[in-house]
Amino acid sequence: MRRLLPLLLFAAPWLLIGATPTDANAQGRSKFALEFRVGFALPIEDYVETKTVLISEDNRPRIVDLTNEPTFANFSLLADIRDIELSLSVRQFAWGDSLIRYEGDRPAQELSEGNIDDAGVQYTRLDPPITTDEPLVSSNSLNLFTICAGQRIYILESGLFQAYIPATIGVSFAEVTSGSGNNVGVILATGVAADVVISDLIAVVLDARIHGMLTENASGVSQGAQNASATDGTIISALTSSMVFVTFDVGARFTLY
Repeated sequence: MRRLLPLLLFAAPWLLIGATPTDANAQGRSKFALEFRVGFALPIEDYVETKTVLISEDNRPRIVDLTNEPTFANFSLLADIRDIELSLSVRQFAWGDSLIRYEGDRPAQELSEGNIDDAGVQYTRLDPPITTDEPLVSSNSLNLFTICAGQRIYILESGLFQAYIPATIGVSFAEVTSGSGNNVGVILATGVAADVVISDLIAVVLDARIHGMLTENASGVSQGAQNASATDGTIISALTSSMVFVTFDVGARFTLY
């Protein structure tokens, strides 16, 4: 069920879009504008829930939960075309402490693509789990690139203040391990935002959103299936990885037309 949570979170705003007419000329709103934003991103559900790793001290495999740290490396470029939003975003989440939940009974071998050959290994659940700050992935961060489109539903408008609900859907590219390529998936977002008008051409943007992302399994389908088997996981957990995070952004809006 956790894997489906990112997609289930956002049904209401999309239903609202279908029922809400928009008028790009209402209250003098612009027909085309560009926005540049920076901000803070806070993970709610970490991206890699389970990963099999080798601990250097004995080369035995462990199944761990990885955590993502909050980040200020959160940048976006948006275009607003008659209340239709197009966006490019880059975010970088550092890896935090890891929680070792299962321990293998014998050494295993790391394969060239980063997976673990743990054939014949029996796993024992650790209760309580062990927290470690040892680096367990080869990259320093989870790198996330997204391309999204959606609609803005205006809920409050005045001469100097415009508030709206954004609802977007797009494609995500998540890099977990350096040089391993990107895990492709879908990302949805909604929240609340406001433009504080400074002049006819410039406004300050305040934006808070919750994002839900679902991709192919970050450890690969084969490794994901092994993890699911060892931890009594589901087929969905073997095939996919998910993440939920919130962003708080501030930026500048430049009206071009």
